[in-house]
Amino acid sequence: MYIKKFNFSNLYNFLENASSSEGYEHTDDAKQKIVKRLQAKSNHPFWGKHHYDKAKSLISRPGLLNLMFGKTHSEETKNLMRSKKSKIP
Repeated sequence: MYIKKFNFSNLYNFLENASSSEGYEHTDDAKQKIVKRLQAKSNHPFWGKHHYDKAKSLISRPGLLNLMFGKTHSEETKNLMRSKKSKIP
């Protein structure tokens, strides 16, 4: 394809695959803007909306459909998730 011939390393705001954000990384400045915007819960895109019961049942994936069904995280993994989720480094 024609677009594959471009050198994407020096293009601004372009992705090789237009239908995917694969390989894109937000800048630290952009991350801070996102955090600041979503600190007020009313600015969240899903604020005031609710899932229908059918959607909730599809999301919950009960029993064997759930990839974590019957499994538990190790303490090492739990601590890693806690540290990644913590706002204090």
